[in-house]
Amino acid sequence: MTQNNIVIKDDCTTCGSPVEMGSIIDNQDLDLTIKLEKPDIDSQWQQMSEQLTQRFPEARMKILEHTSHYQVVISFSCGVEKILYQLEMLR
Repeated sequence: MTQNNIVIKDDCTTCGSPVEMGSIIDNQDLDLTIKLEKPDIDSQWQQMSEQLTQRFPEARMKILEHTSHYQVVISFSCGVEKILYQLEMLR
């Protein structure tokens, strides 16, 4: 990926293979879909909503109801925000 005539590359710390940042960040992929089980929806939704708005105030959430679960769709303003949120969820 080239930005202002600077090539943005890094090497994998495990195997040493070169990684070009543009190949792993797709700035068109802005939506994250998460499945939540029905019995716990209120607590899960509240926690997710608070964490999301504190960290990414421009992100938007919508919830879709299905027979056995809910589907939360989070729309981020850029692909990097989506990746960061996913990584933070793993903690």
